Amino acid sequence: MSYTGLYSGIPQEVVEAHVLRNEPLIKAWREYHGITQEEK
Repeated sequence: MSYTGLYSGIPQEVVEAHVLRNEPLIKAWREYHGITQEEK
């Protein structure tokens, strides 16, 4: 069964930021969604 709807996993940009650039996951997600820490 294939899940291709709203949820399809973690975006590649988030994974690369966390794994390759050693950024915290929350920071990678914020950047992906274009929000700042103050906007949370």
